[in-house]
Amino acid sequence: MVNMVARRSYDAMMYQYVARKSNFVAMIRKADVPPTMEDLGGDLTVSWAQSKAAATGDPVFVAQVEADQKVAELEARRDAVLNANAARNAAIRALSRSITADEKRLPEVREVAGKLAAWSGIEDRAQRKWAFPHAAIPDSETADLADALRGALIRLEEEVTRSNDEVVFGAINGVPLTLGYTQVIGQFYLCVGEEIAWYDRDRFLNAVEKASGAQGMLTTLRNLAEKATRQVPAIEARIEHNRGRLADAEAEPGLAFTATAELDAAKLRAEELRLEVNARENSPDALRRTRDEHERRAADGQYPQWTLDLNPTDAWAEHRGMSKSDLIASVPARMATARQAWLDGAGQREASRRADPWVALDDTEALWQYGFAADSGQPGARVRWDDRQWHLETWDGNGRVERDAVNTRSEAFGIATRTVEKFAAEQNIGREAIHQAGLERRERRDNAASHTTVEPTAAVVEPADAIVEPTETVSAAPGTFGLDDTLAHGLRAAGDVRPLHKFNPHSTRPHQQQHIDPMQQYEAEYGGGYEEDGRAV
Repeated sequence: MVNMVARRSYDAMMYQYVARKSNFVAMIRKADVPPTMEDLGGDLTVSWAQSKAAATGDPVFVAQVEADQKVAELEARRDAVLNANAARNAAIRALSRSITADEKRLPEVREVAGKLAAWSGIEDRAQRKWAFPHAAIPDSETADLADALRGALIRLEEEVTRSNDEVVFGAINGVPLTLGYTQVIGQFYLCVGEEIAWYDRDRFLNAVEKASGAQGMLTTLRNLAEKATRQVPAIEARIEHNRGRLADAEAEPGLAFTATAELDAAKLRAEELRLEVNARENSPDALRRTRDEHERRAADGQYPQWTLDLNPTDAWAEHRGMSKSDLIASVPARMATARQAWLDGAGQREASRRADPWVALDDTEALWQYGFAADSGQPGARVRWDDRQWHLETWDGNGRVERDAVNTRSEAFGIATRTVEKFAAEQNIGREAIHQAGLERRERRDNAASHTTVEPTAAVVEPADAIVEPTETVSAAPGTFGLDDTLAHGLRAAGDVRPLHKFNPHSTRPHQQQHIDPMQQYEAEYGGGYEEDGRAV
């Protein structure tokens, strides 16, 4: 087996993903697990949705995909019914047109076929005449026929290629012989009655330039004339066949889709679930969690592609210009650099936040405003979240208001910004003025938040209870909260890990516990624990 890989392409990333999956599968196989596992679902979309639901603990993702699939199934059934009815109606129309056209042209075809049959029935070839523009030549004079045919074609070649119209170059017993040319495929064609023979340019020029080629074309014309005599029975048979098909199509009842109400209910259910999923992914809380997660990763130094550096392929290490071991060893330093860059960029991030013309009007970030206020007589916009979608409202200040609803906040910002700028352009208001209105609004909000006062609280009075010796039993007062054994055990374990008093690890005092802490230099003085005489405080 050979793996085809394109050098310095995205194949390196793809194979790295495959390698990771292979390693993960190998880990599972080495573990104590069954040799087979049940798939989450046969359909990949449902399987992915179920995986997402399992990861998030929210089954609404699976419900939404299943609802969409039900809508798709019902729509497919409806479309099948509509297509079947449309095909039936189209067949009825096509058959009716075909029967009418055949019946209309049948007398003319019968007349042409009779003339050609009479001409072909003449046994004496000297009496069978070909009519050309300048002379009538018997069929027995093959050399003269070839010369006459070549002369007619030479005269008409330029005309037919220029005009694309059929031209008559001769006749057989009153039936015209026509020459045509199509620009689409660049070929000539000969017509006798309704029979056609095609000639490419080289073959046509061979008939024009050589007597042998002209003789071949004469033979083709005779065969066309003979075939034209058989058109009448073919047309009559086709008319009879189409009449039978038309009767069958008209007798076939039209199909009806009976699940319209079910489809409407499924669409409503799918839309509700789609909005529910949108609420989980694009609500103010979800956006805030995403932003916090991004900031946390950046603050931890997780720079872009750091996982590729930590688990590099040979191609990725070559791209980085380092060996795999050196690249892996460089990850902590790179993360430290990225972490420091994030800390150094705090001022720039704050400046960017203050320069954003979109301002959140509350701490929930569910209501945003852009431009001027609604009662200012100048253009502005407002975007709000209604637990399902982002609704936007824009105004020009003169009574014109436009509203819309979209799934994402960024899309709402984009639509509202473009609409406000359009209103502003109509009133010759610059973008700078609109942005300045937002900056002033942000400044007022920040100032109001900074001037918020906190009510003083009452001083905490420490109880003057007597110190309890460690050996004394302490009972809880009636009505007080009591710890269960598990929580009490956890608190005692936590107390063993990080002591609350300053200690000397080299002390030989018998009752002192020896705590091993790798961060002893950062041990804080909490003022609690045991006194020198052993009393608990």
